[in-house]
Amino acid sequence: MTHEWMEQMTSLEKQPATVVTQSIRPPMLDKSVQDDEYPDAVLVVRCQAREEQAFCELVRRWEPRLYYYLRRLIEDEAAVWDVLQNTWLAVFRHLPKLIEVRKFRSWVYRIAHDQAVNWLQKEKRYVSQPDEQIEPLLECKDAVSVSTEDVALLHQALQTLSPHHREVLVLFYLEDFSSSQIAEIVDLPEGTIKSRLHHARENLSKVLKDIGYERRR
Repeated sequence: MTHEWMEQMTSLEKQPATVVTQSIRPPMLDKSVQDDEYPDAVLVVRCQAREEQAFCELVRRWEPRLYYYLRRLIEDEAAVWDVLQNTWLAVFRHLPKLIEVRKFRSWVYRIAHDQAVNWLQKEKRYVSQPDEQIEPLLECKDAVSVSTEDVALLHQALQTLSPHHREVLVLFYLEDFSSSQIAEIVDLPEGTIKSRLHHARENLSKVLKDIGYERRR
């Protein structure tokens, strides 16, 4: 890792969003860092101490998953790369101020969520979701069951849902966030998240049934 790459990150803060994320992809890391031996919290502390390789490792670890998450919210692939770049620039800018370093995972998803919403609002593609009411004691335990052989079918079904429903399902089932963590990421009450998950599961089940999944099981 070179000092020049850190300077490049700083200079990119002044660039327009059309500069794609590939331009901030880090160079090859030392094997000792590539082995995933450091928890995220340790890497965050090292980033706060201005260790360039630590930031490179965070990008390497989380860029594919953040890309997948953003791709579920934004259909335009080029726009996803722009939003992802803005996400990493925001992370680079605000990481020194992160106090609860063990919450890096939900923190970085919150930044990605905010950047995605900003883009959608700018493009006039963001529609606020009204609160969905359900019974107060309903829990989020009843997972939608889809076999590993039908992952492509699940992705197809997800794309037919509203972005709000898609987002909570991806965060809950595919990224393994709790309802309280999702509430922090999207800045909504946990009760609203549980409600949204309930309705999202119902809608996903209907879509899977409509495209014949039950007949294939």
